[in-house]
Amino acid sequence: GSSNIELRTNFKDTADWVPSVWTGANGEASVTVPLPDNLTEWRVTAIGLSDNSQAGMATHSFRAKKDLMVRLGLPQFLVDGDRQRLTATVANDTGKDQDVTVELSATGLTLEGDGKRTLRVPAGEPQVVEINAVAGDPGTASLTATVAIAGGLNDGVKQSFPILAHGRPVLETKAGEGSATAEFPVGKSLDPKVGSLKVTLSPTLAGDLVKALDGLIDFPYGCTEQTMSRFMPSILVAGTVRDLGLPKPKNLEKLPKIVQDSLTRLSRMQHGDGGWGWWEYDESEPFMTALVLDGLDRARAQGYDVSMARPENALNWGVAFLKDKTKKADIRDRLYLIYALLRWGKGEAAQYLNAIDLKDRMEPLYEGSDEKVQRPSSADLATAALAYRQAGKDAAPLLDRLLKKAQVGEEIVTWAPEDGAWGSEPSALALTAFEAIRPNDPLLPKIVQGLMRERQGNGWSSTRDTAYSIVGITSYLNRTKELAGSSTATVIVNGQERGTITLDPSVLDDPNRTIEIPRTELGDGPVSVEIRKTGEGRCYYTFALSGLEVADPLAATATDKGLDIVRKVYKMEAQRLENGEMKLLPSKQPITEFQNGDLVRVELTINSDVPREFVMVEEPTPSSCRVNERTEIDPYEEKAWWWSRTVVRDDRLAFFARNLPKGESKITYNMRAEQAGLASALPGRVENMYDPGRWASSAETKVEVEK
Repeated sequence: GSSNIELRTNFKDTADWVPSVWTGANGEASVTVPLPDNLTEWRVTAIGLSDNSQAGMATHSFRAKKDLMVRLGLPQFLVDGDRQRLTATVANDTGKDQDVTVELSATGLTLEGDGKRTLRVPAGEPQVVEINAVAGDPGTASLTATVAIAGGLNDGVKQSFPILAHGRPVLETKAGEGSATAEFPVGKSLDPKVGSLKVTLSPTLAGDLVKALDGLIDFPYGCTEQTMSRFMPSILVAGTVRDLGLPKPKNLEKLPKIVQDSLTRLSRMQHGDGGWGWWEYDESEPFMTALVLDGLDRARAQGYDVSMARPENALNWGVAFLKDKTKKADIRDRLYLIYALLRWGKGEAAQYLNAIDLKDRMEPLYEGSDEKVQRPSSADLATAALAYRQAGKDAAPLLDRLLKKAQVGEEIVTWAPEDGAWGSEPSALALTAFEAIRPNDPLLPKIVQGLMRERQGNGWSSTRDTAYSIVGITSYLNRTKELAGSSTATVIVNGQERGTITLDPSVLDDPNRTIEIPRTELGDGPVSVEIRKTGEGRCYYTFALSGLEVADPLAATATDKGLDIVRKVYKMEAQRLENGEMKLLPSKQPITEFQNGDLVRVELTINSDVPREFVMVEEPTPSSCRVNERTEIDPYEEKAWWWSRTVVRDDRLAFFARNLPKGESKITYNMRAEQAGLASALPGRVENMYDPGRWASSAETKVEVEK
């Protein structure tokens, strides 16, 4: 029966990569490669180099096959509720026609119709078996296909793919230190089966910083800032852990690879003029160049060789930028560049501090705006204080002015988010400045406590303010060596005790310090959480309640009423122009029904009431279509798009724009309809990457493809 058929489950595009092979004296070498389960033609490529610099390359192909084979045609993903036609192709290479029994079974999917059938498969003429499937709950789905000839040959294959949730993810967080109580309201629109409450505890700041690295290391995109926000905090936390004499946590075992990958990426993203922008194809700018130089210098201080990133080219760019009086930059960006150059010993940069106006004044929020903001901002003053200190100038008056902008409480000191310094960035910069200039200030512990209470989950609101927070807190930890005694904490959820956790500061990444409770066990009403701490040690906590807002269909919504995004879908059709020429153009009206093979044009229209920076548009795609767009562009093509970068994933595209102008902006991309069925393109979303609490979302789009 089919249960006795061995299933092929290990599929890879590259069977093996052997970067270094030494031949014997006869010039020959042998390499053993275990093949994955793909039945396909494989190509072996060998590149050789001799001691006297002679080079050569050779290729050889061979085929892995069986006389009876089955191959699945599956989507990259499905959305909960999608209905799609799946295929199994049966190939008969026995040399004669055969009656083949085909069995299909699935988990996470509902198959429509009988999954078992017998069909006649002529020799050398593959036959296709089709079956409709409906995606079940979010998670992982798998389809298993077996084929057999009575009393003879057989084959089997099992492949998996993700099922995405049909809804908008929702996350509510709270953080703090010590015994605490909190309550989370639960909206009626949340799916009662999806999500969880996660309670994470730590006895030391170092433990929280280690947890914060997870989100930075695993962040799915890689602009200049995100590369630095992965690289710089990782090396700083590793140095702090080492200096505190603590064991290396598991996520820092990746550190050598993080360092190598980051330096390689920075080298590739560096512009020809020596500076860096947000992405490869935009203009070099002082903030991003300063951020890289700042991080490279901190890495250099930890003993890393950063020459691969060519910092000398960036230093030359920075000095030239400051010398050029026609170059415009925000106060903070110019100050940050001066600070970074001074860290690298470019003393001539100090002279440009005198030209920066740090007098209090009101300025338009942006050019032409009636709204006024106070300058210099908290971030301006913190950066100025660091630059003044680096230049050997008196920074104390700047710290005094910075403190006047603070929100001072009995237990915490914080600074409010600002335009250009979002989330916890002002508080993080203030901590770094106070730690560098007034390390004995009695307010420092309160600044740290304030920053820790602003956490959202294991990190802060974005990669950028998380990275700056880690910079400030590692500096504080390196000086104070904060390792308090042990304690215990009891976690109570909805009145029920869920566990008592021992908090030992000598252990950084104890998995038992996290308690996760599925949404199905939390009931329908509000969720209450209580921490009862005993002992002299500290207890830093984060509560994160995740859920899924559901509706069918999902309508457009926004947290920022001055921002919206609309998606329209068109079919590309051959249309005759007035001059008689035929051209492929979008249909006159939006449509959502297509034939297999149709070319689809998607148009995103974004409206903004103000100019915005660092904008990301995440655009989910329907499982039935495949995107026909490149992520890399040819030289000089960057002028064809107003956005900076396009990233294509299996289930979505992401567009990144360094600047989004006021008014209407449009993005278009192309897909091809491939899989028959009805699929959901989940809502698109536009936001400032560093101020993710303000966003707008389009409605979902149902796309139907017919065979």
